[in-house]
Amino acid sequence: IQQFTRYGWLILRDIELSDNQREITCTVIKSVEAMTHAGKSDAPICYFLEGFLCGYMEVVFNKKDMMCEEVSCQAMGDDVCRFVIKPKFWEE
Repeated sequence: IQQFTRYGWLILRDIELSDNQREITCTVIKSVEAMTHAGKSDAPICYFLEGFLCGYMEVVFNKKDMMCEEVSCQAMGDDVCRFVIKPKFWEE
């Protein structure tokens, strides 16, 4: 993730673990994907970053089948891009 910041692809603002320790929320600003569509999209569009974060967390936690959902996106006019990551088996 530090490489993305070095190359100007994003700024990682925050990583939070939920109180029940079942979700990780990553908050990003200035994602290069979102900035190319700034305020012009009806849906989140940071697909590359979403996939990268999912794969990264699979490696960090040694768990397969993680899922990542972008719940806010600067491309839609939101203040930040926010990603929620959790194992698929916690889905109900």
